[in-house]
Amino acid sequence: MRKLFVLVTLSLTWFAFTPVYYFIMGPEIARLPSHLRMSSGETEIGCTALTKDWNQAFPTSGAYCEQVPRWKHWSNAVRNIAHQIEIYRFQRAASVE
Repeated sequence: MRKLFVLVTLSLTWFAFTPVYYFIMGPEIARLPSHLRMSSGETEIGCTALTKDWNQAFPTSGAYCEQVPRWKHWSNAVRNIAHQIEIYRFQRAASVE
């Protein structure tokens, strides 16, 4: 049982630190906080292909791929949801007044 616990812990730790790639459209987006500039988690190949296609269509955009550990991606997702809820509350309160 102890070996299973150690194996599961090591597996989860390894998985949490595997990289996820964000497609960043350019310097304007790069200046946003990480939880707002996040995109769906991509593989390196998928993000690189999208960046190549994007830069061919919009050569001056400065798009690139940003690598983040998976745990940071999860953290960004939670923070993004909290941010969206806060925006909704603010808009709802403003529309009632």
